[in-house]
Amino acid sequence: MIAIASWFSGLWRVFSSLWIVLIAYGLLLAITLPLGAIQHRQLPPPSRPVTIEPGAGPVPDYDWLDEVTANERGLLGTLMPVVIGVAAPFDNLDRFISARGIPDFAIALSGALLIGWAWLWGGVISRLAGRQRFFSACSRLFIPVLTLNIAGVLMAIAFHALARLILFDMIYPVLSDGVAESTAFVLRVIVTMALMLPLAAITLMFDYARIALIVDGPMPVPDAIRMGVATLRGNTIAVIVLIVLSGLLLAGLLLVYGAFEFIPGGSVPKLGRIILLGQAYIVTRIALRLWNAAAQVSLYQRVTQTATS
Repeated sequence: MIAIASWFSGLWRVFSSLWIVLIAYGLLLAITLPLGAIQHRQLPPPSRPVTIEPGAGPVPDYDWLDEVTANERGLLGTLMPVVIGVAAPFDNLDRFISARGIPDFAIALSGALLIGWAWLWGGVISRLAGRQRFFSACSRLFIPVLTLNIAGVLMAIAFHALARLILFDMIYPVLSDGVAESTAFVLRVIVTMALMLPLAAITLMFDYARIALIVDGPMPVPDAIRMGVATLRGNTIAVIVLIVLSGLLLAGLLLVYGAFEFIPGGSVPKLGRIILLGQAYIVTRIALRLWNAAAQVSLYQRVTQTATS
């Protein structure tokens, strides 16, 4: 099957260029480490002495965290217990589904990462497609890829705002009025899926548009978007298989991360253990992201070669 062949081809492409993972990790550190240092200087002293069990780390002072982050939308507003460990991705998913407010600083950080990855994607996809000039591709393709990324984000935001208004503010209250809690939960899941599936399709469409822009470019951004739509429409099953495989890998990573994050008996892990596990998770997550991108590049090249032969 073309999807399975592309998946294993993607694994080999990333394995043969592991230094790309280190570059992506270095870019992430370059953006986040200075911000972490600034946040550390902004923190007030704890409200009470820190108690540390033998062989364990300090117990989190949640009351102090609540006081520090109360009504904060800047850098300190991002300091919550859920940003540490396996709880972070689940909190992000819950925030997205429930439309909870996002701290202003988190939005700015997302914008900085969007720009950083726009620079990186040109070289990454060029390398994964079998080309050698990594850094020249990063610079040459930065503006087209950034333009495409911004278009994708704006389309996703517009769809999310409109769909959430229709699905959660208009349709769901009508459907769930007077029904049992179990039925309301099922309806909530159905409405949530109706929101997330089109958003996933938009994301995939722009993923393959970015690949077309880099592999078969230069080309105008609208043409790249049309090629992304055509790839998604003509190879829907293969695209879904790749996403399912990547999702299973991510779920397995989260399970392993969660299993190693806690110490049997309920003791608080040492800070060094938390940091090392967190960084290992981040590096592995980057590798999985690049593996998925490499599999998508392989699928795109196989499809286009079949179409032209």
